[in-house]
Amino acid sequence: MGNTFSFMSNATGEKLTSFKIQKTPTYNEISRELSGVSVHSELIDEIFERCCFMTIDFFFDTYQSGDTLKCQHSPSKPEWFFTCSKCSLANNSCICTSCFLSGNHISEGHSFSLFEASQSAVCDCGNAEAIKREGFCSDHINVNEKSKKERIDKLPFFIKKDVHIFFRYLFQYLQNLSNQSTAATALNEKEKALLIESDMQTIISWLSEVCKESSTLIHIMAEEFTSRVLEFEGDNENENENENENENENEKENEKENEKENEKEKEESNNVDDEDDDRYSKFKLYQHKPLPYKNDNESIQQQWEGHHFLGFIFSKIELLDQFLPLLVLLIDNHSAFKIVLFEEYLKNYINIFSPRDSKSSSITLTLASFYMENKILVPFSTGYSRHNVLELILRSNKTIYVPLLLPFYQSDTKVEKEVMLQSDLSAFTNQMKNPLVVKYFTKQEDKFKLLFEFAEQLHRFTSPQFVDPSITTTKFLVLMEHRLLFSIRHMFQTAESMNDPVFYQFLTDRVAENLITNMETIKKRPTFDRCGIKLPHQDFFQKFTYSEIPVHFPLYRMLSTLLLMTKMDPMLLITKYNFKEADIIDMLTTLLLFRVCYVSYDDTNSIENCTDITMISDLHMMQASICLLGPRKFLYIFFNVLTSIDTNPAAFTDIFSMFIAILQLRATLSPTKQDIIYNLLQGVFSGIFFKLHFRSFDAVLLDVTEAQIYDLYLPEITGKGNQAKELLNNDMWQYFDPYYPLFSINYRGLIKSNAKDRFKRYQTQNKIPESNPLPPIINQLPLELSGVSEIYNDPTLFEIILCVVADCVFPSTFLGYDDSFEMQPILKMLISKPDTILSEMFYIFVLGIKSFKEFTLPKLDQSEKELIIETITDYFNSTTTTTTTTTTTTTTTTTTTTTTSTYKEEIKDNEKIENEEKEKQEEKEKESIEEKEEDKIRREKNNCRFKFDFTLKTKNNYAIYNLLRVYNVEIDIGVKEKLSFLDILFKFWDLMTNKSQYLELRSSLLYIFNFLLEFDPIFEKVFNDNKIDLVRDVEASNQDEIAQKKLMAEKKERVLQQMREQQKSFLDNYNKILAAEEDEDEDEDEEENEEENEDQKENNSDETREEKEKEDHDGDNEEVEQDKEKKERKEEQVEDEEIPLKLRNTIKAPDTYENDDDIEKDDKDVEKQAVNIEILNGGIDENEINNEITKEKQYQEEGIIQVEDGEEEEEEEEEEEKEEEEEEEEEEEEEEKEKEKEKEEEEVEVKMEIKKSNKHHKYHKHEPRKIEISIEEEGEFEPCIICKSGERGGRLFTMGYIDLSAINHQNSVQNNFNLANDTEMGLDPPYQHFIETFYLTDIKPGKTHYIPYKDDPAGLFACYIFQRSPSTYISSCGHNIHKNCLDKYLKEQGQQKDDEFITGFNCPLCSRPSDFILPLGEPLDSNQYKTDANDMFTKLCYYDFLVLMDPENKYSIDKYLWKFVLQNIETLELKSRKTNLYSEDDYFIISEIDFQKELTTTTRLFNVISSADVEPDSILPIYDVSTFFMDPFTSSSYSIFLSKKDHLSLIFEGISKYLFNMVIFHCIKKKVVPENQLNNNAATQKLVEKEYQLLFNGDSPLDKDVENEFKNQLHPHIRKVLILYSLIYNTHIIDTKDDSVTLLSSSRSAPLTLELLSDFQKCIGYFGFSNIQSMFNQLLNMDTFSLTLGKFIKKKKITSTIATTPTLYCSYPPPSDYRSLPRFISLPEKFVDFMQENIYAGNCPCDSLLKLVCLLCGQSVCTVNGCKKGGAVSHCYACSSTPLAFFHLIDKPMIQVFNFQFGSPKSNSSFTHIYLDKDGQITNTASVEVSLSQKKLKKLYKYWMDVTNSRKFLITK
Repeated sequence: MGNTFSFMSNATGEKLTSFKIQKTPTYNEISRELSGVSVHSELIDEIFERCCFMTIDFFFDTYQSGDTLKCQHSPSKPEWFFTCSKCSLANNSCICTSCFLSGNHISEGHSFSLFEASQSAVCDCGNAEAIKREGFCSDHINVNEKSKKERIDKLPFFIKKDVHIFFRYLFQYLQNLSNQSTAATALNEKEKALLIESDMQTIISWLSEVCKESSTLIHIMAEEFTSRVLEFEGDNENENENENENENENEKENEKENEKENEKEKEESNNVDDEDDDRYSKFKLYQHKPLPYKNDNESIQQQWEGHHFLGFIFSKIELLDQFLPLLVLLIDNHSAFKIVLFEEYLKNYINIFSPRDSKSSSITLTLASFYMENKILVPFSTGYSRHNVLELILRSNKTIYVPLLLPFYQSDTKVEKEVMLQSDLSAFTNQMKNPLVVKYFTKQEDKFKLLFEFAEQLHRFTSPQFVDPSITTTKFLVLMEHRLLFSIRHMFQTAESMNDPVFYQFLTDRVAENLITNMETIKKRPTFDRCGIKLPHQDFFQKFTYSEIPVHFPLYRMLSTLLLMTKMDPMLLITKYNFKEADIIDMLTTLLLFRVCYVSYDDTNSIENCTDITMISDLHMMQASICLLGPRKFLYIFFNVLTSIDTNPAAFTDIFSMFIAILQLRATLSPTKQDIIYNLLQGVFSGIFFKLHFRSFDAVLLDVTEAQIYDLYLPEITGKGNQAKELLNNDMWQYFDPYYPLFSINYRGLIKSNAKDRFKRYQTQNKIPESNPLPPIINQLPLELSGVSEIYNDPTLFEIILCVVADCVFPSTFLGYDDSFEMQPILKMLISKPDTILSEMFYIFVLGIKSFKEFTLPKLDQSEKELIIETITDYFNSTTTTTTTTTTTTTTTTTTTTTTSTYKEEIKDNEKIENEEKEKQEEKEKESIEEKEEDKIRREKNNCRFKFDFTLKTKNNYAIYNLLRVYNVEIDIGVKEKLSFLDILFKFWDLMTNKSQYLELRSSLLYIFNFLLEFDPIFEKVFNDNKIDLVRDVEASNQDEIAQKKLMAEKKERVLQQMREQQKSFLDNYNKILAAEEDEDEDEDEEENEEENEDQKENNSDETREEKEKEDHDGDNEEVEQDKEKKERKEEQVEDEEIPLKLRNTIKAPDTYENDDDIEKDDKDVEKQAVNIEILNGGIDENEINNEITKEKQYQEEGIIQVEDGEEEEEEEEEEEKEEEEEEEEEEEEEEKEKEKEKEEEEVEVKMEIKKSNKHHKYHKHEPRKIEISIEEEGEFEPCIICKSGERGGRLFTMGYIDLSAINHQNSVQNNFNLANDTEMGLDPPYQHFIETFYLTDIKPGKTHYIPYKDDPAGLFACYIFQRSPSTYISSCGHNIHKNCLDKYLKEQGQQKDDEFITGFNCPLCSRPSDFILPLGEPLDSNQYKTDANDMFTKLCYYDFLVLMDPENKYSIDKYLWKFVLQNIETLELKSRKTNLYSEDDYFIISEIDFQKELTTTTRLFNVISSADVEPDSILPIYDVSTFFMDPFTSSSYSIFLSKKDHLSLIFEGISKYLFNMVIFHCIKKKVVPENQLNNNAATQKLVEKEYQLLFNGDSPLDKDVENEFKNQLHPHIRKVLILYSLIYNTHIIDTKDDSVTLLSSSRSAPLTLELLSDFQKCIGYFGFSNIQSMFNQLLNMDTFSLTLGKFIKKKKITSTIATTPTLYCSYPPPSDYRSLPRFISLPEKFVDFMQENIYAGNCPCDSLLKLVCLLCGQSVCTVNGCKKGGAVSHCYACSSTPLAFFHLIDKPMIQVFNFQFGSPKSNSSFTHIYLDKDGQITNTASVEVSLSQKKLKKLYKYWMDVTNSRKFLITK
């Protein structure tokens, strides 16, 4: 190999006798070889061998350098990639899964996140510019420039030369191919062009592959790309001696000069952190050193040296796009090449950027990812290159993007051209953080002004119509604005850190001058003189056009940034920088119009709670406008703009809310801790912000990270917990800002309304009178913005407020006042409904007084304060001879007496209260007369004082003076009155205290009045003169308000109580059971129940039927009831009629009248009444009741009687009801004689007190009419929830729901899987194989293949069919209904029947899902009952065979029906166990009340299914030959169902078979039969019998371990037997002919409870057994065992798959253990361990990433909803995890919950958590500190096991 003689020697140094020196081939030879055939990788390998005299593989093996390569893994399919916050050096750095897990990130506890990466992601492991070196994985730890250079230096020179020549030939060939392709395309030779493109792509792919194997080849390839030596200064110190030593002396001299020139730059680079940063400046960009590798026989090198291949590639965008993947590999692994390529990129930047198509954008994005976030940008921004990257970025955006995007705004038609929205402006923004860049860029005037010229171009984006801010173009341009703002911010932050005041001032001047200069070039609106002020519109109410509103105006926002960063006095903009008034007016107009018309840039689809930073900038510039223009001009412009917009009254609130925000804003771009907490509190106040929601605040709190918000600030103001954040201290409400402007438009209304509601609750809890909140505690405005506060001192603002308040004090009559300011009539026209903005006006008013009190007054010296007091004193002294302040008046009309008396009658009918009210009324009337006289005297004697008529003794005007200015107010046509603002406030106070109007403004007015009283004692005299006592008036007002609220609350509570009682009888089915558990003494329990019934009767006015022994006292009870009603009428004089509640389901019920003679006389022509009672779905709707009460109040005021018409059949129904009641009483007498216990029945009574009014609205007092709804006696079942009648109204049905149940199926699957894979018990592998094979192959659980026939043998059902069918569970909410009532209900709800089978619906009472109804009671009408039962049977069977059964021809399979009872019993037994799974203590999975409810449902199901006409087989399953392959409980219970006799005998037969199975399994575990004897049946029988005898050896007790094992195995079976027996006992008389069987103990009459079932001894004691041994002795003694064993040994193996299995092993199923329950997969303690276990799950067949892990089987699934191959929903059916399936996310500590209802998943899944952070809080972020919570896991497990009842809970809690 090689072409050098020195290489041709043997190992001993002896010369070879003969050899042939091979010559390097020429380019023409290589070109001909490549052109002759289609290029392929093997051909290129051969050419490499010819040029380099070695194979490519030999080169890789001999000169290894792959370990010095960066990872650069890029996925072909979606994969998991990681980001490590500790190790990342760039925002876009990422690490592949393999590198991340091989590193130290998890072991050292780094904070990380993972995401789904597409093909664009590239692993940065080994890249020291993206990842810290300590974050490299073990495979890339050697990646550094030094290691790479060492490998290159070890490569012999002649080999370098050969490889260089090879790549040179290859690149030249590629260049020629590119030219040929261009020519073929020009000649339209498409086929030739495609062939050429294919050859090029093959060569490029080959080059990319070798780059991934060798950093040495990358270096050589990079040099050939650039045709120059790529080395940094100092890299040639250890260069090989064979390298060319003929360096040019001129180059050495140039290097020395350049070194001196760069010394200054090096000194300024001291702040660079990494050693690699200096390498960029050490590379001599413009000193080209030619490559020393030449082929002396080749002439092509002379042509090649004149240019380089890289430049050729960049000259053609199409070619650059092809080479981009290869160039990326070179960039990422060669620093010097990276510099040269970036230089070439900048040289062609405009050409690449200009097209803005997908190809252009893709190239820019790819290259930007390597440069724009990298420190290499610093030298290219500071003169290192002839092409300044910052200038190119600004120029391209200015000259390219603006012309491209303007048509999208200004064109009326749709623009078809597609423009890719991608910009490198973020790189410019980031470079402004570097001192070198800022200093250099600021001093380059031509480059610096481009920044502001680009910003000015964005002001051109106007549109003739409204522009949706959520469109992509607008969002992109807003992002550009943000970057411009942040550029200015970063500039000043950087300049401040430099500690150079001279430069800081220089920067300030440059920025301000450029901003003002460019603002002058903006096209402005004309201004018009009006009221002595230049206004943007010629006249008020002149409508604006959208074309005058720029959608983007970054210059104004950049100016705001300048002012905020420098804290500059805005007036300097005028005095120093020549900011003209016209520009200020135009700016203010733009800001106002935009914020009123567009409001914000918030995307309507965004989920962020906060708006963007431009809101702060705009409000701040409006504050600056107040300072620059003065308050009066600002206000006139504000209203001039406001009148140009069509607004509705509701919009005024938003506009004035913005005005308040302008005054209250404390803008900052560097928030302090106080600022941060103040902003976060506004979210906490709403009560709907969870921890995650606070992340949005980072948009307005700059430089505050999400982690800081969570970890530093929220804990100081909120408590811990996973719910919505709550305040730590109620004192924080003083910071509540009801007009906080920084919430997004999407959620602003919701957040603010919730906050206001919670503020009211806070007031109620602290007994604070309900009123609007006062302005919050905030910092004083900074000194430079002190001009904003002058708006409170200027009379203009107060006159605006005065006009609004006067309009409310004198509604419809206030016309204005003399010498009013110019806008008064405009305001009158603009604000048609002043009360809509009254709250905002008072809030501004309080702001003014608060500003004066807290900020202005403390700064005044004592003399100035004394002058203010003196001025006020003189003002009041000058008016002592005349009354200048008004007193409160109360107008009393002729209707007052009626209204007052009515109000008093509604409060209490009590003589004492009545007398007090009369006295108060007389006093008020007397005061009213006196006040009228005073009013008259004051109007006559008041001197003529106009506004501004008193002399100010202070040099400044203050807000307090504005209260005292007097106006000649025209309060009505021709009626004028001289009033100060204070006088008007006194009148307003009168409206509040005496007429209870505007009570929500009480706190605002009190604040103002209290301040005046505190400020100067003279105001106390003024208040006294006006008969205003704040304490007395507030107390009186509070009492009136409290009384009014109390009255309404009492009405509301009465209605609520009535509805609660209506529901109580439906929802309280098991109170007796609960009472029995709590109280051991039954007698005491009965007494307590009787007392509760008495209390209930008294409290709810319900007629409760008493026991028969109390019947003699009925008459007395009626008298007591009448006395009680009279007492109620005394407490409430005349009650409005109770308006019928109109709810979702309206039901007519017959009424029972209790008529007095007087009532009949007065109301004889009133029609029969009907009460519409509505049953709420899930509870009582209080809002609806409130609405009804409001209507009721209106009816009262209007004297209307609201009564609904009765039904035509009411009288007939009433008579029938009375007859039914008589029959019930007779039945009760008979039952009392027989001493049988009878259930109590409740009656629901609805009282309505009705008043009538005559034509003259005169109220008459009548005895209230009581309308009753009598509910039929309950009997055995609860009445119908709709008509409330019992079985006499027709057969009752209970709601039923067929639910998929994973519990039973999963128990079977997991038990079989555990046995088949067990390694602890030492089971024989053949037996394990039998378990797995028989279960999965023969039984095939959950896979129904055909619809069974009625002639199929019973054994087939018991052995196979029941297990193959879907695992179901029948549940019920327990509410009953008539079939016809349900039909009507479904029709009203829009639901229809399908072929007489009810589709899915919700229970009308509790909203629980239901899909069939189960008939109740005995089959009185046999045919009808059978029809109803058959309907149910068909529904059940159709549910199981939905896919196989024809929906048009559904039918019932009677033999199959037992499956539903069987699975109900099995499931109920599992979920009623006591366990300690996921807990240190034992607990019941299900509650006692739910157990009893489900036991009742199963009993009812058993009753109906037992009535099926099923023909028994000749051989019952328990005696079938295949019985040893059946579950003993299944075979015995199924035999009971088929035979309908000998129940007890069959039960014990099943227990005996189960005991036999226990012994067989014991022998298998113990390996009683040796392996060599397993196929010998005789030997097997003897050995098993011997083992039985050893176990039960006479009277010797069982071995303790064996006894415990048998107990745990028998317990589940005996529990199921007990449940079955309880079903039979409730419906059948047991008649057994088997006298040998032990009779049940007397305890059998006790009800089943969870505690009883959990006690093994009690369970077997229920059947009369004392222990395990006694059971064997009586049910499976030695004789019985031997007989059974003989049958077992001789049994036939029912399938061929187990033909070779030893007979002893052929017993299925093996006994289960009580401790064995279905459970979740094993979960590691740390979430990171769970993540690592599942991170390599891979991809779904649909190519999406597998992101979820099933908690039942551990299989990974994808999240694609429609995926049927590996999707989560399809897996739920395959895994049988329905109806509640849990999947844990791989990337986050969250569980996704799929809830199935009516057989299909709900549309939206929910999430919950079992992994919590170190503080025990839920988190959605992966972390090494996230650990498993056993408490959460236990709760989740209970939810899954008890899904029937857990549906009513929120899984997310």
